[in-house]
Amino acid sequence: MSGKVVLVETWKPAGAATDLAVQVNAIKSLLTANENGSAGFARVLDQLSKQQMPVYLEVDPDTDFVTRLLIPHVARVAALTSAGGTLDVELDRSHARHSVRPDDPDGAELERRLRESQAAGGLVILTEDEAHHVIDVRAFTPPSDWPMPPFPPGPVS
Repeated sequence: MSGKVVLVETWKPAGAATDLAVQVNAIKSLLTANENGSAGFARVLDQLSKQQMPVYLEVDPDTDFVTRLLIPHVARVAALTSAGGTLDVELDRSHARHSVRPDDPDGAELERRLRESQAAGGLVILTEDEAHHVIDVRAFTPPSDWPMPPFPPGPVS
């Protein structure tokens, strides 16, 4: 789990026409418009920042440039099933198939977090790669001013 899921803050650095800086907790990263798709990253991050939506970022530690951007799901874990060593994850707000691969070195920790969340009925931020393999899961309690989508009701206690 090398990336971070964050609520980002974006701004244009002084004197820069096309660059966009990203505040991730106390770490500042830079997107330069002409490097590795950064112009697209900048537009996406700016909109996510305005909407107060979480984002998964991977940042090159040597250059502080954003190298990967993924938009996670914010949902409840509806079901977990195991088949052939793969853990399939069903989210209440997604029709896609999400899975934890058996060869994932973080697989046991991801499964633990998913099972805890399912038992508690709480929200998670689930990030997956382009093949729908889960790469990060964390419990999520939204800030009071967060724009909540219409989630289905949680489990009745």
